[in-house]
Amino acid sequence: MVDLGNLMKEIRKAIELVKGFDSALLIHHDDADGITSAAIMVRTLEELGLSVKPICLEKLFEETLSLISSQPYDLFIYVDIGSPHSPLIADKLAGRYALILDHHNPKEIKCANLINLNPELFGFSGERDASGATMAFLFSKEALGSAYGELAALAVIGSAEIPGKLGGLNAIALKEGIKAGKVKAVEGRRGIEYLVNLEGAWKSYKTISRDLTALASVGYYRGGPLKALKALTEGGYHTLSREISYLEELRRKKLREVIKLISKGGLRELKFVQWFHVGDLLKGLGSKTIGTIASYLSYRPSLIKSNKYLLAAMNYERIIPGLGEIKGKYSKFSARAPLTLRERIGSGDAPPIASLLEPIARAFNGFFDGHDFAASGLIPRGSEGNFVEAVDLELSRSL
Repeated sequence: MVDLGNLMKEIRKAIELVKGFDSALLIHHDDADGITSAAIMVRTLEELGLSVKPICLEKLFEETLSLISSQPYDLFIYVDIGSPHSPLIADKLAGRYALILDHHNPKEIKCANLINLNPELFGFSGERDASGATMAFLFSKEALGSAYGELAALAVIGSAEIPGKLGGLNAIALKEGIKAGKVKAVEGRRGIEYLVNLEGAWKSYKTISRDLTALASVGYYRGGPLKALKALTEGGYHTLSREISYLEELRRKKLREVIKLISKGGLRELKFVQWFHVGDLLKGLGSKTIGTIASYLSYRPSLIKSNKYLLAAMNYERIIPGLGEIKGKYSKFSARAPLTLRERIGSGDAPPIASLLEPIARAFNGFFDGHDFAASGLIPRGSEGNFVEAVDLELSRSL
């Protein structure tokens, strides 16, 4: 049962916590939802009088948390990232405080120094009812006493990763954006479409989302996340079009190379799982690129099996911009449910991806987090094949 009243109560509690600090380290994800979430929070926190340092992460895990905890801050705010790792975050606090605004499958934990604002903990669906940006907007709306239309529009952009008509908590930001004249809902050829007024021009929320994700994730090691964040907080989105076009073309080129790889025997099949590893093919690009490619393939039954779990992997780079270097060597895995399997998961006939892979990854000293139909994680280099075989074995038991 949804519990909006208790969610708002916790949001007000979080606002009082934040008001007690002069500065915060803001940790955010590297896709459009993470960028818009961070932009909403930067503008909100600065309005509340805090100085903010943003750090963009591809994945949150123990080694990155150690780097984060070494930063000289007493308040850590996680947006569109963090909920699956709240116990680890709590363990690293050492008397300091943390706030999480996220919509990925959470872990519940009782910690006086940590507030986890996740729709799943209040009866809503993190895959349908709320994006990370929507959770940030709800915080902002309550904290500032008014709904800024531009911030509502950013929340709508962040929600573009949620398919179909925006409902649930997302509808709150949508309504505020329309009311402020920053968002339009129009009927398109494929159903409802949302247009956002960004710097005086109306564009599809999905187009803006795609642009921001290309800039921040494909360009993760080229300063892309900070460029995207500044474009939304200070302006200048239209000046980035050439760089965005270059990164999108680079991603398309790499997609073609991956398709060529798997068509020449690079796709390995087990009974319930299909997987491939691209090695260093995507080196220099953010690791979300392998997730974008996996998502594309999951809708292409001519290239992959539509009834098997799809696992795609690449070598994970050790430098975390703005934080430092991790010690471990990992492969980044992105998992997707192709169309037929998605229907089975939705009907309860097959295990959701995140809950399936999380304990198996942990047994290999790695981790996984995400949603029912899409998730990602890191597996120590050298154990990838054994990990996939363990996933297939678990599925043979459960199916």
